[in-house]
Amino acid sequence: MAASLREARIFKGKEPLFQKGDAADKLDYLERGTVWLPEVDRTIHAGELIGEMGVFSPFKERTASAVCTTDSTFLVLGERTALELYYSNPDFGLFMVRTIIRRFLDQQAQRAAPTS
Repeated sequence: MAASLREARIFKGKEPLFQKGDAADKLDYLERGTVWLPEVDRTIHAGELIGEMGVFSPFKERTASAVCTTDSTFLVLGERTALELYYSNPDFGLFMVRTIIRRFLDQQAQRAAPTS
């Protein structure tokens, strides 16, 4: 997968990466920095992917906004390449399925948690 991550994107702290509802045409690997997803109150850390739910969704749109909380560097994996890897590399496919399910379950648990 590393060879597929060629394009780098750099964002400053407080700069939005994307907004909920935006078109989802790429995954981003957070190489450095942190990102906050306000709708789900989750922080993404270096070494994690972001944008997978939108890319693999039938609606092809972002399911949450993403705002850099620190200066951040991302490596980009385009939608087409992500789908090719999903179909051709079972380890990548399983990783994506597990990541999406884990995040979906986290969101469900957060919604079910009582608020104070």
